[in-house]
Amino acid sequence: MADKLLQTGVLIGIGEHDWVAGANSPIVHKVLLENTHWKELKIPHEIQFLQEYLYDTLMCVSFNGTTDAIEYIMMQQLRLGLIPAWKVTWLKEKGYFVNGVLNFNERYTAIMGETTVHGAYLYKVADGMRKYGLIPQSMFPFADNFYDNIDKKFVTEEMLELGKEFAKLFPINYEWITGEITKEYMKYSPISCTGHYGNIENEDDIIDPQTGGYHSMLQVEETEEYREIDDSYYQQFKKYKKTALSNFMAFYVDSSDNNMFNSGLFISTHDKFQVRNTNTGAYGVIYHGTPLLITAERAGLYLIDRDARGLLGKGSELTVNLTNQEWEQLDWSHTF
Repeated sequence: MADKLLQTGVLIGIGEHDWVAGANSPIVHKVLLENTHWKELKIPHEIQFLQEYLYDTLMCVSFNGTTDAIEYIMMQQLRLGLIPAWKVTWLKEKGYFVNGVLNFNERYTAIMGETTVHGAYLYKVADGMRKYGLIPQSMFPFADNFYDNIDKKFVTEEMLELGKEFAKLFPINYEWITGEITKEYMKYSPISCTGHYGNIENEDDIIDPQTGGYHSMLQVEETEEYREIDDSYYQQFKKYKKTALSNFMAFYVDSSDNNMFNSGLFISTHDKFQVRNTNTGAYGVIYHGTPLLITAERAGLYLIDRDARGLLGKGSELTVNLTNQEWEQLDWSHTF
């Protein structure tokens, strides 16, 4: 079995319902980086070989191919002010930032993307992100052995719930593109790609490896002579001959204000919270997924109920303030 673990990290294939640019893709593109120089915005280097446990995770697709791309994209969205303040607060409160940089968990992404002892299909990992979202790096440490590291039984309900909340807040899409249009599409996304693994001796080397494991990488620069990739092995940046790489995929993250009230996220994350209308002074409470208006006639009973629940002294930590515009997006037809 050990020899299989060294075969490859990426498997080649396309999903039956995948979108292809110029064919069936409905994606509306938004320019994030006009000059296309993603390398200048480099993210912290993460390595897929776990030195402390002496095994290769075979998660190049989950490192370079997917989570790195989303980290690059969302960090640029942050720089451009494209993520609403309440979403940034949510990311901070849930632990997605490490030293001020977004850092997503590769193990969760690999498992939900059906990584095996042979590696993973890029489209399956990408679709796993779309369906199950992303969780913070710290939430799911790597296992001390390869097989546990890809075993779905270690994914908890807490992880799944948070990942699905992320997917609601930050919908992820992807599409396949051809090598002829990668430079244009780098205005929207760094580009996931595949090729044989190789190392450089000098920074200016342009390599064209013909052997070695087939590997998933992330294109962060492109010129007439080469494509430069961000790698999850010890050399972070390498220049490849343009024809040495293939199977290109671009990613998109909708970080816009897709309204946490209409999505149901506000209610699902504020159970037992008091809600205060800062414009009118009205109060409500959320119990078991239902917003309840607190009327003047029932205010005394509400306080008794709050005390019985052991929540009376937690007003400051279990109260959220909304503007009247936000308040009116919730259904207050039920009273306490």
